[in-house]
Amino acid sequence: MTTYPYAPRSNIDGTPKPETDEEFHERVLAFLEVWDASNRLERAGRLIWVDSNLVSVDTGYWDRSETAAAMQEARSSFIQGNFISTLVLALAYVEHVVNDALPPPPPNKRAPTMSDAIKKARDAGLFPCDLLDEALVLYDFRNPLAHRRKADDPDTLGERVRDRKSHPRLILEHDARDALLLMYAFFRYSLTQPQ
Repeated sequence: MTTYPYAPRSNIDGTPKPETDEEFHERVLAFLEVWDASNRLERAGRLIWVDSNLVSVDTGYWDRSETAAAMQEARSSFIQGNFISTLVLALAYVEHVVNDALPPPPPNKRAPTMSDAIKKARDAGLFPCDLLDEALVLYDFRNPLAHRRKADDPDTLGERVRDRKSHPRLILEHDARDALLLMYAFFRYSLTQPQ
């Protein structure tokens, strides 16, 4: 028998009482039933929002598997309520699209950072300026989540909470919605461009 974490029963001496694999499996399924029911309504609302505001992804820009995977997981993350993941993945998709529209870097050189890629794309007129502007705004919000910043950096979540006087989860959900809308705007734009 295996000792699983958070075993509900214990021996007289306080040590966890071993469970069979089947007992642990049943306990996990019971937990998931309660958890699933507790947030089903919110997930349904996000799924309805995604399906009513965004486009089908059956066709379009798929230069790389990573690009398609980022788009699919951004959508799924939003529905599940993983808003930081949504922001990061949606911007990863945008970064792929922007970098792939630029001339390839020389051998042994990395693709430009997102801010540099956006500048180059803007200079070359590859995308509408409003899409590139929105990408930079969201990129600034993403960076403190992906890279350590000083606490008083105006783009950190803590500073944005203080400025907006809003709950962090509401700010993150708003950012995630904006990121999905931007991702799909780049997706739709890619459909209109000659390959």
